[in-house]
Order: sequence, then structure tokens, then C-alpha cells
Amino acid sequence: MAKRKQPEIDDQIIIYEKTGTYVVKETGEVASYKYYQACWEVPKASLPEGASRRRLTASGRSRAKATADLREKVYEFLASPDSHWNTARTRGATLNRYVERWIKEDLRLDAISETVKRRHIENYRHHIAPFLGDKNIRNISHLEINRLLTHSLLIPRDVPSKIYSGGVRPDVVLSSATRKNVRSTLSKIFSTATEDGVISKNPMKRVPKVEVEPKNKDNMDEAIRDVKKFMRWMKKNAHVDYCRFLLELLGLRRAERLGLTWDNIHGLDTSSPTIVISQQLARYESTEYDYALRSKASRDLTGWYIKKWTKTKKIRKIPLQGGFVTELRAHKKAWEANKKTWEPIRQKQIKAHKEWVTNKRKGDEPIVVPPIGMENLVFLKPDGNLITLNRDNEDWRMYLDLAGVKGWRGHLNRHITATIFANAKNPPSVQVMKEMLGHETTAMSEYYARVLDRNVADAVGSYIEELDFI
Repeated sequence: MAKRKQPEIDDQIIIYEKTGTYVVKETGEVASYKYYQACWEVPKASLPEGASRRRLTASGRSRAKATADLREKVYEFLASPDSHWNTARTRGATLNRYVERWIKEDLRLDAISETVKRRHIENYRHHIAPFLGDKNIRNISHLEINRLLTHSLLIPRDVPSKIYSGGVRPDVVLSSATRKNVRSTLSKIFSTATEDGVISKNPMKRVPKVEVEPKNKDNMDEAIRDVKKFMRWMKKNAHVDYCRFLLELLGLRRAERLGLTWDNIHGLDTSSPTIVISQQLARYESTEYDYALRSKASRDLTGWYIKKWTKTKKIRKIPLQGGFVTELRAHKKAWEANKKTWEPIRQKQIKAHKEWVTNKRKGDEPIVVPPIGMENLVFLKPDGNLITLNRDNEDWRMYLDLAGVKGWRGHLNRHITATIFANAKNPPSVQVMKEMLGHETTAMSEYYARVLDRNVADAVGSYIEELDFI
């Protein structure tokens, strides 16, 4: 076969040295890397009829790689301009086809966590694609997007779910907070499409922001009554998961609570025990889109693991008193009894796993319960199985239903905790609440609002006392 002649365009190629960023999985830090982008402006004379001026680009970790890939693109273009142009236009014909490329080439390189990337993908697949996915991306208007956010997503419908039986969660109506996240995903997609030249104008610039519905005081007071009713029900029934959900009322985030190990509980048998919040339960996302951004040591890791920092990367220490100490001690006794049941089986599983590693990981990886590295988690199922974030959430909703209490998001318990503290006879200082809840948290706003209202009411009361003529 004759070697095809490469186009002589080297003197027309412009190469840019660029810097990208990504999140290092092991540390959570943002790291940077350099890459090169080679560009070739398509001469007007070479453009097919009806095509506007455009450029061909290619990227690589070296100048040579970027240049070689660009030469290939230019060769294909010059060999058949019409075919190349039509292919390029077809690639972004529908929103679905464009997003497929966006996920692999843009979202993968974004300097955000794997979890946030997954949420963007799920937002698109579950809440955007069913309504806009088959539409031509160039024809999607701000009116259609606004209708999606303000009308379509408020109509009950079935949504895929790995937790619900049958793989479907029925009659889902998206909250304002979730619709705000959907808008964020749409903004990223259409901003990139505009930068790519796929669309000339970004329709999201004319789509109003989704205002998250505030949690007013009446709702919060009702929630406090409900959570007290629910916890009384669990305690009365000596529920096996009472301690697990009791710790929500210390202001722990779900991932922090489920990521607690007994090493985080200090001095439980002493008169002054404390709980140290320094880690969280997390999950390695699929390597399908971010494989190249993993270090060599972690690129093949999957599933759940203990991340050695919190959401805000702040370590918090909370003293334990009263019922919290009593329940944790009782929970530890039950935990140790459960361990005697699953530990002998686990040792056999570990032996099989070691043999699998010795045999160069041939075949399926043997299951170990609890997973290796998680055998010291405070909260496990009685049989040693992991309690994931989704499972915890489903348990929460199921138990509320059994207790005859109207359901609410478990995360609201952080706001409830802040409000109960604010309602106390002697509310703690703002600094103390920050230490408990974490410095960067919206739950603090609940505390600020309650304490401020009390201070204002007290000030007005004192002022009226001075107006002795009233």
C-alpha cells in the first residue's frame, strides 16, 4: 500500500502551551498539568459551500503529539471537505450526541471531584436527556430550558434508581435544590458548546436562576417536633439503628457519620469521651471518564473507601455527654457481639483474597465482608455489610414511615441541630457552633437567624421596659 502524502502545513500551524487542572484523588488537592494545542485556520477557499470560517485543533502532552494529530485531521479535511464538515456538524446535531463528547473530553478534565462529575452525568441522564436529549442542540431555546426547570421537572415521573426495587424510583418531583443543580449542569454544557463554536449564543444566559425554597421557622419548628417524635419511637422500640441516627443530632454529615471508625471515638469508657470528625465514607467513581487523571496507584480502585478528610477539610472535636455516651457504649457491645459472628467467615474471605492477589488478580475479586480497611467502622449492618450513603438514606425514609412521621431529607438534621442549640436557654457562641457543624455550612445560617431573632426580641423587650409610659 502506498504511503499517503501528508499536507505541507507546518508553517501554518500555531501551537499554544496551555495549563489544565484536576483533583488528585488521594489528597483532594488541585494539581496542574501542561499540554499543547495545535491550531490550523481553514482557508476560506477550502471551506465547503455555506460553511463559516473555522479552525481545526488537536491537543497533546507534547508539541510533536499535538502537531501529528492535527496533521491527520487536516489530511482528512482536505481529502474530503464536504464529508468532514458534515461529520463535524452531525457530531453535535443532538444534545445527546454533543454531551457524549462533552463528558469524555471536557468534564473528564474539569478540576472537580469525581462525585460532582458523576452528579452532572446523572443530572443529564435522568433529568435533562428525557426532555431535551433528542433535540438539535442549535435549536434549543432558553424558553424550552426554562420550561424544563419550572414545569416539566415538577410533574411526577419515574426515575432510574439503583436502590429502589425494579430499578425505578416512582413519582419523583424534583425539589428546588435539585432543579438548581440541574441548571448548573445545563450551564456547564451550553457554556462549553458556545466555546466550541457548536452554538453561536448561550441560551442559559437568558434562563433565570432557580431560587431554592427557604426553610422558614414554622417548618423548622415542625421538623424539631417530628425528629423528637421519631427518636422517641426508635428508643422505645430499642431499634438496632437508634445510635446510628442519634448521631445525626450532633451535626455530623451523613458521609462523616458513616465514615466513623472506633478510632474516632476517644475515651468512651472514661468520664470525658470525645468524637473526632476527621474523615468520611466516599466512593471511587467509575474510571470510564477520568482514568487518565488517577495516579498509577489508584487508577484501578473501585467501590467505597474511607477518605481521610472531611468536606471542609477541617477536623472537629465534639465532647460526648449523657445519652450519646450511653447509646454509643451499648452500640459498641452489640457491635462486638456481631463481630464474633462475621469475623470467622471474614478471615476465610481474606485468605481467598490474598490468594487472588498472589495469582496476579486473575478472575473476579473475592468478596470480603466488611471490606478490607472498613472492618473498624462504627456503623455496619449486623452481618458486617457496609452501610452506604444511599442505603442510609433509604433506611431513614423507611423508618420514618414505620414511625408514622412525615419524611424529610436526612441532611436537614444538621439544620435542626443548629436550631435546637439556638433555642436552648443558654445558646452557645457562634464559634462553638462552627466547631460542631464545620465552618463552611449553610446550617450555620439557621443558627445565626435564630440567635439574631432572640437577641432582637430581648433588645426590644429591654427597650420597652425603659419606656415606662407605655
